[in-house]
Amino acid sequence: MIWLVLCIAAGLVPGIVLFLHFWKKPADQPLPTLADQLLAFTIVWDLYGVPASVRAPMIRYVRSDQLNCADGQGWRQSDGRCVAGSSWQDQNTCAVAWPRGTKKLSETSFAHELWHAATWALGGLDPNHTGPGYAPGGAVEQANAKLREAGL
Repeated sequence: MIWLVLCIAAGLVPGIVLFLHFWKKPADQPLPTLADQLLAFTIVWDLYGVPASVRAPMIRYVRSDQLNCADGQGWRQSDGRCVAGSSWQDQNTCAVAWPRGTKKLSETSFAHELWHAATWALGGLDPNHTGPGYAPGGAVEQANAKLREAGL
């Protein structure tokens, strides 16, 4: 796979250096623009109460040609589970499925995976999704609602 690594300089968003990783993308499946991704990240990170000085996680989009379970909505991890997103604290990285036909970040696990990263940044852990951020009406649902309001 060819990786394109983009760095948004800290001058665009004070205190943040954000790296976005893209798989080489098929022409029929465009990702959101870089500006939309930065706006979405800023909306979610702010809602989650993470200071701008905290290093942002790298985001990797897993494209439809790599989604091999749940009717093309997820991928199999090494333990055999089918997931639509995954996060690695030790690497400060999140992976988000981008199935065919997806048009908006609010349709993906973007906010969910950033909640994992925000929880780590604020000194907590919730790998089993039992905390209030994942509950109905919790931070993840609120973040997706804000993304939808912004057309993302």
